[in-house]
Amino acid sequence: MMLLFKNRGNQDQEIAKPWRSITWNDEEKQSHLSFLNQFQPGNSEVHSLKFLLTGPVGAGKSSFFNSVNNVLQDRITTRAMADSISGSSFSIECKEFKLKKKDGGSDYPFSFTDIKGLENYNGEGVLIKDVVHILEGHVKSGYKVRIPQVIIMTKVDQICPLVKNNIEKIYTSKKIKEKMEECSCTLGVPLTCIFPVKNYFEEDITNTNMDILILKALKQIVHFANDYVVDKKDND
Repeated sequence: MMLLFKNRGNQDQEIAKPWRSITWNDEEKQSHLSFLNQFQPGNSEVHSLKFLLTGPVGAGKSSFFNSVNNVLQDRITTRAMADSISGSSFSIECKEFKLKKKDGGSDYPFSFTDIKGLENYNGEGVLIKDVVHILEGHVKSGYKVRIPQVIIMTKVDQICPLVKNNIEKIYTSKKIKEKMEECSCTLGVPLTCIFPVKNYFEEDITNTNMDILILKALKQIVHFANDYVVDKKDND
């Protein structure tokens, strides 16, 4: 499961030493793409890993899927319709999106399911309790859910002027680090499972640095999900 955190704020300071190592060049991007193109689940009974996108209305769930698809296709795409203006959920149904490889001949062995944004009241989005119902509909009665969670921290350019001007500053931004720590404490998810990204929104061509952040997040999501299915196989 993925939880997306909507950021707010407008001040920041820079930390001298990055707290995460990252290389900003095309070789780094191609390395991540190569891994994803060759990846196969580590459990022979699992043909495809499935990722559920959940989060507040307007957090950027559909935009994150489109951003992932942009990177994999090396062009701007709009398979999942997104809305960042109205303040209400733009996704109107629970829909699974399979990802095709750039050559168009096969699918990646993982997919995303996008649902309406989460709300705590009866409004335009999905109630948080409805997510439990979605999960219950796909597992056996009495089964204890142990599903790995990853936080995709979106809209980093809106919270941090440093990152808005230069995305390479993302791991030296004091404000971004504080928000990651806040997410970790509030939701109980380790910092190693929190990934700040900038979704594609107004761009008309892909950007290597944005792609690298998205690919790093996607690669770790795949790793965490694969670790889970391998662990299930070993303990069955």
